[in-house]
Amino acid sequence: ADELLDVMVELGGTASHGGAALYGGLVACCPVQTAQERVSHRVFRYALSEDWHFVIACPNHHMGTSDVVRVLPATLPHGVIRRTSGRLLGLLHALAVGDDTLLRNCLVDEVHVPFRRSLVPGVDKTLGRIETDELAGVTISGAGPALVMLTTDEQAAAKGETLMHATFAEEGMDVEIVRVGGCTYGALPDLIEA
Repeated sequence: ADELLDVMVELGGTASHGGAALYGGLVACCPVQTAQERVSHRVFRYALSEDWHFVIACPNHHMGTSDVVRVLPATLPHGVIRRTSGRLLGLLHALAVGDDTLLRNCLVDEVHVPFRRSLVPGVDKTLGRIETDELAGVTISGAGPALVMLTTDEQAAAKGETLMHATFAEEGMDVEIVRVGGCTYGALPDLIEA
């Protein structure tokens, strides 16, 4: 499967999307340099509690890749990287055990979100309202413009869905809301150890 992922990346795909599609579940992709001076990818699977509800808000707004990349700074302070690394470990633990509070505290993003949250009308306000209410963990999904809210509480998921609809509507934005659970299988389930 790792070799298949390398082929997908060579054809123009991204390692993170390809790894998730092939393996399913919660995965991370790591580029490694081979002896032949070639970059190869390794996929690592992590536990994901079945209790999570994912509420995804997809505003009807298109962004070019250049717009998303343009707003990011060329460098970040060492302190940001140190805090981000620590939060990542906490986030992986929260996702494994279904800990809403830990997830919300570790989902703070200083690398992408502060620079991208104003690119789409309604995103900044929606993030702010969910964060202020401490309703659930929420962040920009990938490069955006979608938002993803994570909670183990069914009532919080329903409240977040309503809040997302209302907030984007205030900004004159159409939004589609999708609620899903975690997927534990990928395109190649027979090749991957659980």
